[in-house]
Amino acid sequence: MMGLRYRRRLRYLTGKAQMIPHQIMRVLFVAALVVPAAPYVMAERLVQTQAEGLEARVRTELVTERSFRAVTVVVDGDVVTLNGIVGSIGVKEDLIATVLEVDGVGSILSNMEIFEAESDVKLGEQIAAFIRRYEYHSVFDNINLNVENGVVVLSGEVTEPFKKEGIEKAVSYVGGVRLVENRIEVLPVSGTVRPYSGRHCPTHL
Repeated sequence: MMGLRYRRRLRYLTGKAQMIPHQIMRVLFVAALVVPAAPYVMAERLVQTQAEGLEARVRTELVTERSFRAVTVVVDGDVVTLNGIVGSIGVKEDLIATVLEVDGVGSILSNMEIFEAESDVKLGEQIAAFIRRYEYHSVFDNINLNVENGVVVLSGEVTEPFKKEGIEKAVSYVGGVRLVENRIEVLPVSGTVRPYSGRHCPTHL
């Protein structure tokens, strides 16, 4: 009886001993599935941290300009999406240029909309006043403009090349201007200078 009990006990212990390697293999297999996930989690956290840092840098740049503060920022990798409403095409272009200079920004997706003017007539009057206040405007410059749905077409003549660019830039900052098409010509230096016609009010409105 003692021998029988011993043998049964031995078989029981032997059976458990044979099960241990299988249990170890299962544990190792589960560990093999879990452990490799750690680097991916760390990488994901690193990407998230970098995105948060980039978003913070972009926001810091935007708050420096009052005209930029209504714009919201979404960052995905090095792509920055800009949403919101801005006053004019000039402000929009400046904002995009500012964000592109931020370290880490690869590209920009712009969903920004431009403020809609009360009417083309009102907008034309504001632009005409803006041109009259342009510091380099002279009686020898003849500027005409047309406004339709916020799109401004400039035409006429100026005496210097820098005036053509300067007037376009000034007009681009008038609230409600969605686009500026510059057809202004520069008068030749040796040519006859045409007298100022006084036509600053919008035409074809």
